[in-house]
Amino acid sequence: MKESAKNQNSSTGEGIGIGAGLGMGMVMPQMINDSIQKNKEKANYSQNDALDKIKKLKELLDSGAINEEEFSEAKKRILNNL
Repeated sequence: MKESAKNQNSSTGEGIGIGAGLGMGMVMPQMINDSIQKNKEKANYSQNDALDKIKKLKELLDSGAINEEEFSEAKKRILNNL
């Protein structure tokens, strides 16, 4: 079998290659979907995290702990990191 796989003129070698290709073809869509889902979850987490940070900054602004300029700069940095 190993010798057949090495022999370029052998139909056994071609069959092994086709089988491997079919196997990968069946696995790849799931791998792609998993990767897309992970990226979506990461993006949602980042947006929620940014929103929480901005809300906390707003509380600091409203309490007088920071001024409008500091709030705007910090908000801008958070949004640029999304």
